[in-house]
Amino acid sequence: MPNRILKETICTSEQIDSLSPEAEAFFYRLIVNCDDFGRLDARIPILKSKCYPLKSIDSKCLQEMLYILRDAGLVFLYSVDGKPFMSLISWEKHQQIRAKRSKYPAPNDGVAIIGNHLISDEIICPRNPIQSNPESNPIQSPALPVADNDDVKLARFMYQRILVIQPKVKEPRFDKWANTIRLMREQDGRTHKQIQDAFIFANKDQFWKSNILSPDALRKQIDKLEIRIQTNTAVVTQGFIEKHTDKSWREGL
Repeated sequence: MPNRILKETICTSEQIDSLSPEAEAFFYRLIVNCDDFGRLDARIPILKSKCYPLKSIDSKCLQEMLYILRDAGLVFLYSVDGKPFMSLISWEKHQQIRAKRSKYPAPNDGVAIIGNHLISDEIICPRNPIQSNPESNPIQSPALPVADNDDVKLARFMYQRILVIQPKVKEPRFDKWANTIRLMREQDGRTHKQIQDAFIFANKDQFWKSNILSPDALRKQIDKLEIRIQTNTAVVTQGFIEKHTDKSWREGL
């Protein structure tokens, strides 16, 4: 395992400062255990064995700290074939990548984990029959909705476009952005192409480009944007809308 770099900016980072001492220590333990691409198996038993080999730590506490890191924008959680993984955000800006391939699948290969829906000890590890109560029936938590891979791709596409306008904008929580895009599809009845076209229009419009800086903002204003797209022929003919077919729109992501 190669050495990892900790920069002095951690002392003045608002994200790090928002953490509890326990969550901050957990974050550093994750840094030294991730592969060269900043990825790691996010199953709780695996994290316990890698990050706390000499300490006894409660699984629920460990899982809650992982969610805290995610909510602070330090970790991205995703699932591939039902198995949870994590990726440290902005890893490539601070660490040297020597390996040619990651040990784990990429975030774009899976779906973002929305809400508290990681696989826990009770699912991964078989219970000790002496400690288990054979008469008890475990409560099955309902599966929470998750954004699909195209939602995540579109969220990242939007962020890259926004960076051109606002270079200093803070990197968002892509799971939240992807979830908003999912809601626009499932609740509002829009396709990925419709969402992308509305965003591209806003991103190139002198007024809207400084106001539409997130999927939430886009969702609130998309009705107005679509009216402008439909009625303002001049805007369309000037090439402000980048045309995509239903099959090829993802190529722009």
